[in-house]
Amino acid sequence: MMAWWDAYAPAGARLHVAAAWDGDTLIGIAPAMRRRHRGLDEVVGLAPGMAVRGAVLLAPHDQPRAAARIAHAWHAHGAPHRLTFPQTDVDDPFPALLRDAWPTSVRPAVQWGPPRAVPVMDMSGRGYDEWLASKSSNFRQRIRREGRRMEAKGATFRLAQTPDDLDWALGEFHRLHGAKWAERSSLSSAQGLEMMRRAAAEMGPERMRVHVIQVDDRAVSVQVFVTHGGELIYWNGGWDPDWAAHSPALVGIVAALEDGFARGDRRLDLGEDDTYDYKKRIADGDAPVATVTVTPRGLGYPVALALTAPQRVAPLVRKAARTMVRHPRGPVALARRLRGGDRGDADA
Repeated sequence: MMAWWDAYAPAGARLHVAAAWDGDTLIGIAPAMRRRHRGLDEVVGLAPGMAVRGAVLLAPHDQPRAAARIAHAWHAHGAPHRLTFPQTDVDDPFPALLRDAWPTSVRPAVQWGPPRAVPVMDMSGRGYDEWLASKSSNFRQRIRREGRRMEAKGATFRLAQTPDDLDWALGEFHRLHGAKWAERSSLSSAQGLEMMRRAAAEMGPERMRVHVIQVDDRAVSVQVFVTHGGELIYWNGGWDPDWAAHSPALVGIVAALEDGFARGDRRLDLGEDDTYDYKKRIADGDAPVATVTVTPRGLGYPVALALTAPQRVAPLVRKAARTMVRHPRGPVALARRLRGGDRGDADA
């Protein structure tokens, strides 16, 4: 989170982290920033668009009290127009707990956006060989065949192990990822490389696992994962198009899975977007996320409603436009009918 903040903090934003304590014991923490955005005074979870999931953490045995102390901490510093949590598990209890604990006589409004797919795979209770045996024979043959072919061309498979090695591997990731995505990915920028290297320095090779397929002194595939508490999370990858015939990204991800099974990881999280073929081939489930907004109903509530009106009206306008386009007599005829200039079959 702090690596993201150092590289991407929006102009004028400030850290706004709320912590809940029970004596000397931390029972909850909500990393966030506070900013002015389109006229709104807004509290936003850190790393929007970059983090895999929301990072409000509550002690499992004391979630209501932890959420209440976070609510009081935020309210004590002046209630914002709204609080936004961009990547929240759809079954996360925190938004409801925050609403119920908000220290005003009227509860805030809570709005959940549409769920977004996050492909996942359950790794618990089995090993790599058992998982691979559950896949199609075509998948198994492809992984083994392309791995052997790459090795026959001099490729070696390894995990970056030292700080210097991580630094080199992330530089190779930046080269390969940037060659494909350029300005379409924030990780292709100098800021992106700086952030990933800072994160690697903070986490080390045990928590940031960078799997490399290498020929001589150049990588042909770099796949980056972060992990904590048995969760293996795919961050992103890069690969050399000259090796495309050997599926280097898929082979590299499967190599990382084999390593994860050996370490006892319990779940693979492939990140948002289930449209990529490799995710469909690997995942066996979905753990969706959504954006949640919590809007306190205080003096700032009318302001928040006015400033967010365009965002709330836009989906309705799009829906109306789609309805007009699908109307069997066309949008022009429908418009005339709505104006009363075309009664259609009303008199029949």
